Amino acid sequence: MFGRRRREPAPGPDEQGAEPGPPAPVSLDALLAAVVAEHLDGAEVEEGTARVVSPEVTVLCHVPGVTDLGRQRQAACFFQLSGGRLGGTPVFTSVPGYGPSEQEAVAQGGHSLAGLVSALLGAIDGREPAAAHPVVRCQVELDGRRFGLVVAGLDRGSAGPDGSARLAELREALGGTPFLLPPLIGDVGCLPLLQGDDAVLVSLFVAQWPSSRTVELKVHGADWTTTGLLDDPVELPAGVEAALLRELAMLVPLDPPAPMRREAVQRTLDGLSERRAPRQAAGWQGWAVHGGRLGPVLDDEQLAAVETGTGPLPDDVRDFLLRVAGPGAGPGYGLLPLRRVGDVVPLAHAGCGNAWVLALEGERRGTVWLDASGSAGETTQVASSFTEWFTDWLDAAVRDTGPWLQYDVRGCSPVGVMSQVLDARSEHAAAAGEPEPTSLAGLPDGAICTVGDATYLPHGPMDPCHGCVSLAGSLGLAPTVFAPGLLMGATG
Repeated sequence: MFGRRRREPAPGPDEQGAEPGPPAPVSLDALLAAVVAEHLDGAEVEEGTARVVSPEVTVLCHVPGVTDLGRQRQAACFFQLSGGRLGGTPVFTSVPGYGPSEQEAVAQGGHSLAGLVSALLGAIDGREPAAAHPVVRCQVELDGRRFGLVVAGLDRGSAGPDGSARLAELREALGGTPFLLPPLIGDVGCLPLLQGDDAVLVSLFVAQWPSSRTVELKVHGADWTTTGLLDDPVELPAGVEAALLRELAMLVPLDPPAPMRREAVQRTLDGLSERRAPRQAAGWQGWAVHGGRLGPVLDDEQLAAVETGTGPLPDDVRDFLLRVAGPGAGPGYGLLPLRRVGDVVPLAHAGCGNAWVLALEGERRGTVWLDASGSAGETTQVASSFTEWFTDWLDAAVRDTGPWLQYDVRGCSPVGVMSQVLDARSEHAAAAGEPEPTSLAGLPDGAICTVGDATYLPHGPMDPCHGCVSLAGSLGLAPTVFAPGLLMGATG
């Protein structure tokens, strides 16, 4: 049978005698996952999902759409990366795919992503990258902490047969040879404070046309500020009509976290201030109280006066007050002036009557607890130290994971109010034969006002927590639908 192809038997009727139908169409998500799995060592696609699991990384794949791009199709290929060095929190990245059909465009996007990720993971472990994906390895020091940095890139542009060389010219003119991220990260200090133990995924996208340029930077998969980044005017090389430069990098911590520095924390807060959606750290009432500004540090005399009332504070709290900040920007409605109440010090109000407190006595000394008496009615430990509590909040805000909640927001009274209004509208719509409402739009400013008792506040109007503000936003309401409470300066 040499030189002849063996014919497969034709499919016959199944056990019930029915002729088999055509194979079920493969979804674009499943196709993307299958392509990614082919290019990652030891990877498999979980049955019935678009999740690729490998020893080094897990990738959740999604194709939100495919569009026409001249004679080609362009597939938006979205990925959530987690596992291995990246840790358990999924990190978003995207790589577009191009091809004459939507299937080929999706496959090309999956191939590109898998190639970049494989190159980065291999470089971290000392393996030589494939020729198609050269990688730069170096070390950088960020805010007193050393990181290993690996970078890979993927460029696209209308530059003719010598396109690669001409795109390299553009990179050099922009200040990055062969890649832009190493000098940007190492010299400019464009990233937020990075205190976690997991590797940090950083991506950079630069799109340049003859008269404009777009720069997008993502850290932990979330958009980060590009203010002042690659602002200098640079012309496209001759013969290049448009250029798309894409880089993906991993920062791997080589040292334990360094002590926080005031400049690094304030730089991070300044970047967060540009995100103003209600679900984001700077888009609600708590941020408005402190404006993202750190309070002045204390001197030794001021710290001694504080400890006269509180007793000796844990070392990391003392160091923060002396080197980083006093009352001002922080979780919830911001860091409070420290005063002792029983055997704890209230650190910050979360809203809806909830507060974070620092334990001062016994085995619990130095740990941080959430007093959720305004919602769930429970007090639970949320951090082993003040430093862990504060940096966890910063990290969640940078990752843009939504409101930083450590309690069940369903127990908050504003949630009950919004639920009642939505139920009333649903009943009215049903009686009128109208569609089920999904919005509370139309409620005036100050329409939701709650008054009650909180453990560390006097009786009076209460300000909302971030969870309630975010929920209101998802229902079409602005943060101003909540009447100002004591934390916003209202009187009882």
